[in-house]
Amino acid sequence: MTLDPQLYGHLPSAWRRETTDRPRRMQPGAGNRSEELATSNAPTNGAATSNGRATAGEDRFVIRLGRRMVLVPVRDVIFVEAEGNYARLHLDGESHLLRATMKALEKRLSERGFVRIHRSTIVRCSEVAEIRATSSGDHEVTLKSGVVKRWSRTYRDQLEEFLGD
Repeated sequence: MTLDPQLYGHLPSAWRRETTDRPRRMQPGAGNRSEELATSNAPTNGAATSNGRATAGEDRFVIRLGRRMVLVPVRDVIFVEAEGNYARLHLDGESHLLRATMKALEKRLSERGFVRIHRSTIVRCSEVAEIRATSSGDHEVTLKSGVVKRWSRTYRDQLEEFLGD
C-alpha cells in the first residue's frame, strides 16, 4: 500500500513504512492494553526478561494502584481470595487486588508454603492455627489472625498432604 505524498509527506519515511506494514495497535511497544495487563501484575523479583515478564525465583507481586506500583513480597501474603476475574491478596491489615487466575496463583504459591483449600481460597500453611471437621465433610480452617475459611471436600488431597497422612 502506498500513501499519497501530499497527505503524508510530512511524516518520517520510517514511520510511513511501519504503518503500512501493520496497524499501529499491533506494533510491539505500541501501548497495547493486553500487553500491559500481561506484564503489569506479573510477579517479579526485579530480574525481568527482555519482554518485561518476570523470570524464575519470583518472590514479590507488582500491584498497580492508579499511577503507582506497589511491590508486595510473597512472604507478607497471608491468604488469597478469588474476586471474579481478580484475586485479592490479604496481608496483615491490608489487601490488594491482582488480575490473576487462582490456578496460576496456586501453581506459583504452592512452592512457597501455600495450599489451596477451596476453589476461591489459597492460604499460607504457616498461618493455619486450627482445622475442625464439619458435619458436611468439609473442614473449617482458622488462621492465626482469627479469620475462618472453609476447606472443601474437593481439596481433600491437599488436606491429607498438609496433615502429612
